[in-house]
Amino acid sequence: MIDTGWLFHNPSLGAPFSYNRLDFPRFDSLNYLIMKVFLIFTKDYATVLNLYYLLSFILCALSALFVMKHFKLSNFIAFYGSILFAFLPYPFYRGIPHFSNAAYYMIPLSVMVLLWTALGLFFKDGKISKKYLLAAFLISFLTSLQMPYNGFFMAVLTPAAGLSGFLKTKNFRAILIALFIWFSIASAFTVEQIPRLQYQAVHGVNASVAKRSITEVELYSVRLSQLLLPHFKHRVDEIADVKDRFDDTFLHTNENKTSYLGLWGAMGFLFLLFFVIFSRVEKLESTYFRNISASSILASLSALNIVAFSYATFAGFSAIFAFFVEPKIRATNRISVYIAFLSIFALCIVLDVARRSFKPKRKFFINIFLTVIFFISLLDQTSPKLIPKYDAIQENYEHDRQYFGLLEERLPDNAAVYQMPYAFYPERGPINKMTDYEHLKAYFHTSSLRWSYGSARGRQGYYWNMDLAERSPTELVQRLQNFGFSAIYINRLGFEDRAETVIQDLSNLLQQEPLISENERYATFFLPDSDVANPPYLAEPYKLGDTISFSANAHPMVFYSLGWAKPEDWGTWTLGKDARLVMQVDGSPTSNTVELSAIAQAFVNEEHPELDVEVIVNGEQVDQWEFVYGESAGGERKAVIPADLVAKQNPLEIVFKIPNAKSPAELDLSSDGRVLGLGIHELRLDNVSSPL
Repeated sequence: MIDTGWLFHNPSLGAPFSYNRLDFPRFDSLNYLIMKVFLIFTKDYATVLNLYYLLSFILCALSALFVMKHFKLSNFIAFYGSILFAFLPYPFYRGIPHFSNAAYYMIPLSVMVLLWTALGLFFKDGKISKKYLLAAFLISFLTSLQMPYNGFFMAVLTPAAGLSGFLKTKNFRAILIALFIWFSIASAFTVEQIPRLQYQAVHGVNASVAKRSITEVELYSVRLSQLLLPHFKHRVDEIADVKDRFDDTFLHTNENKTSYLGLWGAMGFLFLLFFVIFSRVEKLESTYFRNISASSILASLSALNIVAFSYATFAGFSAIFAFFVEPKIRATNRISVYIAFLSIFALCIVLDVARRSFKPKRKFFINIFLTVIFFISLLDQTSPKLIPKYDAIQENYEHDRQYFGLLEERLPDNAAVYQMPYAFYPERGPINKMTDYEHLKAYFHTSSLRWSYGSARGRQGYYWNMDLAERSPTELVQRLQNFGFSAIYINRLGFEDRAETVIQDLSNLLQQEPLISENERYATFFLPDSDVANPPYLAEPYKLGDTISFSANAHPMVFYSLGWAKPEDWGTWTLGKDARLVMQVDGSPTSNTVELSAIAQAFVNEEHPELDVEVIVNGEQVDQWEFVYGESAGGERKAVIPADLVAKQNPLEIVFKIPNAKSPAELDLSSDGRVLGLGIHELRLDNVSSPL
């Protein structure tokens, strides 16, 4: 945002192409809008991120305090509850890398809207309050913009709130209010996705980004044990050791182990879970906001808590949703923050009712008792082990700043630097000891250089880099020079041998010693004769009449721009329902008609006997290929490209649209989840006529 104003595009990343985030379905826009305000005062990325992360704790506490005070809890209890909610273990584990998850300040407000719905508070004198309706729309909308998971979880809880409101008020409009909340959430999702949908309409849907397996919804589900047992970095070593052993004993322990509710929250959770069987619930008749009884509020909180847990737990309703609707909402353990607020709020109400029952003279002792419980709970939730190693972070930061500053001095403005090892974006995961996204450090510390990291998986830059990774050092250097690169930067942590082999090969080839960082983490080689001012075409040259082999040993990936699997010995499958090639036709665009011919096979079988492929060139359909199992499932296929289409643009773009492509898993043939359509062995373009 500092360089480009927003987070969708960045020409300084993904060289020689550019960074584009529009393939990834999450934007978390509200967080970045708030950061835009910070950018008025500082352009330092670290300051902005740290300020927002720290601000999120304050906003979480204020949001929880506001909601508890809205329902007329005492200042004393509301303050303790809001602090405990803000300092859950969850945000400490998420930290800066998942700052939008850690900034859960909209959750208390969304629970407030759900309680309005469940308790019939939208109605006053038989009419729906417009003020409440507007507040509900804004809160639902902003909750979804802050973090889509939280908006989705609010949508999951809304039917329970609407049904509760209907049963309480006997007014069918309570169901309409629930639908209105759904509409508000859907509106936020739609508005946020408009740029992505526009981009995909032009450039195709990238099936390789944000791929999620249906089984992951159970892998990352919420677990009762993780909600109730202390976190694995507890301040008491003995407790931490026991939790570590517990986590090591059971399968599927992952980010769900960050969902501990704390002592206060755990007691509230158990209370809500067994609320309906407590024999003395009728005693909780203290009245709160608009004369609503404590038992009514607790009953609504209990219903929401049961729905939240039933949806997100292992083999819960989330598995059904993933199987029949959409598997991308996989990390259901993140609903633990909703459960935490419901639970903390519930225990606050119970304690507030109990505190009210004591005479003023005894309240002093009750306050002391509650204060002790509060501090025990706060100490239980927090731990010095959660404090980052700031000295080491600062030392590494200074090393990075100095090293990348030196590179920026040595290289001309707008120079492109190739980064090794290759790591695609996003969600590559660590490579040896190099963490995911670590290549971004180079960009953060420079302002005039372009870096190769940041090409979206499944797009042209991804295939270009994948091809480079398979080249010899000589071929690598030659191709980088052809594409205008000025240097090769190596993060040595990404190699098993700390890049000793790569450094030796490049030193021998380039006849130079690399520039090594002081901490010996980075090494950089400088390339000669790079034309920074006139970058080359961003497509592979192609000469009409040449045959492109799609087999693994022929380097076909240089022509791929979207929707291709990794080449195999025989050729390459398309991935998804949109596969694209791009090539720079040598010389000026031809004025002749061109014939496209391909040796191809279709993924058809008895269960999936037919496949249609639309052949589109430079934006216009030129042919449709039909494949039928047992009759015409493969062989040579041709398409004629009119001269005006060939001349329309260069580089030439060839698109294969396959609307009925299927995966082997869909057809119960294997566990292969890749959506396969067309398998191409080779492809060629030929002139077939001369201009009159």
